[in-house]
Amino acid sequence: KELIGSVAVKLKARRVAGGPTPLMWALIAVILALAVVIVVFLANSALFNEPTAAELARDEVLAALADKPGDPGLLMMLAEIEYNLGRTNEAFDYAAQAAANAGETLTIHQRYAILLMQEERLDEAKTELEAELALDERASESFFMLGQVERELGNIDASLAAFESALSIDPFNGDFRVLYADALALAGRTMEAVAAYESALQVLPDDERAIQGLTALGITYEPTETVNPHGDE
Repeated sequence: KELIGSVAVKLKARRVAGGPTPLMWALIAVILALAVVIVVFLANSALFNEPTAAELARDEVLAALADKPGDPGLLMMLAEIEYNLGRTNEAFDYAAQAAANAGETLTIHQRYAILLMQEERLDEAKTELEAELALDERASESFFMLGQVERELGNIDASLAAFESALSIDPFNGDFRVLYADALALAGRTMEAVAAYESALQVLPDDERAIQGLTALGITYEPTETVNPHGDE
C-alpha cells in the first residue's frame, strides 16, 4: 500500500509539473483564432459602421454644395466638419476656398481664423481677422481674437489696442476684461491690470483666471457683493 501510494504521488507531481498538454495548446489556439474572427466580423458589420452625426452632416453639406457650388457658408461649414473629423488637410482646403469666395459675407474669415489659431498658424489667423474687421468694424469677437493673436506674436501694444476695441463695443463682456487684464499685466501696467481684473470679477464673480491674475500681482481677492453692470431695471 505504501508503494502504491508513493507511485500515485509521483504520478500526480509529474502531471502538475508537465503543464498544458499539446491538446490543450491546440484548444487555446482555436479559441484565440475564433476570437479574432469574431472581432473582425463585428468590426465590419453594419452595427459598427454606422455613420456618425458628423459624417451624416458632411454628406448633407456636400449635397447642398452640389446645388450651390462655391457657396462660402457651406464651404466653411464643411471645413469645420472635416476638422472635427480629423481631416485637417481637407478642412483647410475648404476653409481657404470659403475665404476666397467670401466677398462681403460676414464671419467667414473669423471662422477660418479660429481653425488657424487651433493649429497655431498665427500670422495667417491675423490676416483673416483683419479681413473680417475690414468687412465689419463692430465685430467685437474678431477684435478679441486679434488681441490674443497679437499677444502670442509678441505684439503687446497691438494686443492691448485690439482688446480695447473689443471692450469699446462690448464693455460688459467678462472674458474680454480678463484677457485685457492679462495683457496689461504682461505689459507691466500693474495698477491698470489690477483694476481690469477687479472689473472682470464684477461680471464674472469668482472667476479663477481673474483671481489667479490678482494673486500673481500680489493682490488678495476678497469677494464682494456682485454688482449688476447694467444697473437697476
